Amino acid sequence: MVPSIMKKLVLGISLLAFLAMASSSFAVTAFEARQIAEKMLNDQSRGKLIKIVGPKGEGTTPESWRFIFYDPFANQNGRLIVVTGKGVTEIRDGYVELDAVRLASYKEDEILSPNEVKIDSDKALALVQKASLLQSVKLSAVKYELKKTDSNVVPIWILTLYADVKGQNTEIGTAKLSAENGQIFDLKIDNKKLQ
Repeated sequence: MVPSIMKKLVLGISLLAFLAMASSSFAVTAFEARQIAEKMLNDQSRGKLIKIVGPKGEGTTPESWRFIFYDPFANQNGRLIVVTGKGVTEIRDGYVELDAVRLASYKEDEILSPNEVKIDSDKALALVQKASLLQSVKLSAVKYELKKTDSNVVPIWILTLYADVKGQNTEIGTAKLSAENGQIFDLKIDNKKLQ
């Protein structure tokens, strides 16, 4: 009888491990991942998004999404939530940006207005890929960033584009577009890198 229980236990654990791996391998858009992240927030920070980053991974959809929210109860008013697949894999607070040095706490005026964030990551990529400069380019990876910048009042998507060039995953350019209406206002492709 004990071996039968052990077999069921081992099968159950194996099934749970498989399901965990399978759920984390499903690629989700930034907005889908944001819904998952917001479930981990308190009422004072829910809906107070400051920034989204989708790091470069394998393929054009990131394996994880990093969200920075304004949270008045967190250190420096910043709360980072990382969503990998369909689950939360990290929660931290304080100065949580890896690519920028911050000297001041996060501020409420950095919060992205929900009325101005209408274009999801997959739609942003689709709009960029329709551009004539990219018609003959097969992208191998994309890094996504959604934020306000000093020069832009509305939030913008910044997509860093990569292509397979002679077996190397090479950065070939960037695109900037409005997160409100999808208008591309800056697209730079380095054709020399594509040769």
